[in-house]
Amino acid sequence: MIDDPQPPAAEPDRPRSARERLSELAAQAALATEGVVGLYPSPVDVARPGATGVLCAERADGRYELRVQLAVKPVALRELGDRVRTAVAAAAAGDGLGDRLGPVDVYIRDIVPPGEVPA
Repeated sequence: MIDDPQPPAAEPDRPRSARERLSELAAQAALATEGVVGLYPSPVDVARPGATGVLCAERADGRYELRVQLAVKPVALRELGDRVRTAVAAAAAGDGLGDRLGPVDVYIRDIVPPGEVPA
C-alpha cells in the first residue's frame, strides 16, 4: 500500500521529477484505456489542488510504485487492470522511465453504470 501522496505540479522554472512524470504518464495512460471512465482521487488527494487519483512513492530500490484509482464501466475488471498496467508500462518506457517504474497497483473505486456520470 502506498501512503505517500504524489507531489504538487511542477513549477514552470524547474524540471519535473521522475515521480511527477510517472504520475502524469500513468494518469494519461489509464484514461486512454478502454473501459476507464475517470480517475478517482483518494480522500488524501481531494484536499490537494490538482489531485489526480494517482499516488506515487519511491521505493528503497529507487523505482517508483504507483497506485492508480479508477472509475470504470462495467467490464471484466481483472483484464481492465492488466490493460491499465500494460499501458502505464508502455508510457513509462516511451518516456525513458521504464527502468524507474516499479509495481503498478490498480484500484477500482467505482463502477459507473451506462449513462451515468462518475461522482
